[in-house]
Amino acid sequence: MRILTKSIALLLAVFGGASAALADGGSLKDGPAPVAAARTCDSGPFAGFYIGGAAGYASHDTTNTDVLGGTGSVSYDDAGIAASLYSGYNVQCGRLVVGYESDWNWMDSDNSYTESDIGCGGPCYTVKSDLKWFSTARLRVGLVHSGNILFYATGGIAYADVDTTLNFPPLEFRASDSDWKFGWTAGAGVEFIRHGQWSMRAEALYMDLGDKTYGYSDADCIKCTARQKWNDDLWIARIGLTYRLGAREEVAAAPLK
Repeated sequence: MRILTKSIALLLAVFGGASAALADGGSLKDGPAPVAAARTCDSGPFAGFYIGGAAGYASHDTTNTDVLGGTGSVSYDDAGIAASLYSGYNVQCGRLVVGYESDWNWMDSDNSYTESDIGCGGPCYTVKSDLKWFSTARLRVGLVHSGNILFYATGGIAYADVDTTLNFPPLEFRASDSDWKFGWTAGAGVEFIRHGQWSMRAEALYMDLGDKTYGYSDADCIKCTARQKWNDDLWIARIGLTYRLGAREEVAAAPLK
C-alpha cells in the first residue's frame, strides 16, 4: 500500500511537471526536476494494522414470547464481566481516520426467568437464554484532535452463540436449542495515543441480535408443544489497550534526480 501510493504520486508529479515544461516551450531534458507530492492517506499516528485487548461490563437483555399465547411475553436480563480481543486496520487522511475492525468476545451470561404459582406446586415454567461467545465486524470513522486523540463512531454486523432452554416442571417437559444468531451493532469511542505504538481506548457498543423462533414438542406428552420467540440484545462498555504494528513517522518525498 505504501509503495503503491508513493509510486502513483511520483508518476503524477513526473507527468505534471513534464506537461508544464512542454506547455512553456521547454523540454524534459532542460526543465527543472519535478517534486513528488506529499502523501496524505497512507500514514499518520493512527494509520496501519493494530491488535489489542479490552475488558469491561456487558448487559444481556432477553425478551421471550410464547407464540401460541400460553405464557405471554416476559423480559429479563443479566450482566457481568466481558473480555475481548480485537484487530483492525486504519487509513488516515489528515484528521480523518477510516478503518475496519473485528473482535472476539467472551461473556458469562446466565440469563433466565422463572414463573412460580401455588397452583403449579412450585415453578410453573422457566425460560433461559445463555450467551458465552459473540463477535463483531465493524467499520470505524473518526476525527483526530490534538494529533493524538481519536473520536470515532463504529458500526457493522454482530453474531453470537446463544443457548435457549424452555422448562415446564409440572408437565416434566424440557427442551433446548443452540444456534448462532446474527444482527447489527453500533457505538462510539475515544482512543488516546500514550506512548509510541501504544494507545488506550474507551468505547460503548449496542448489539441487536434480532428474533429467532423455535418449535418444541414431546411425542410422549400430548400437551407438550410450544413455539417460543427469543429476542436478545447487549450493551457493552469497555476499556482497551492497543498496539499498532509498524507505526511510522511521516517522511517527506525526495525530489527526482
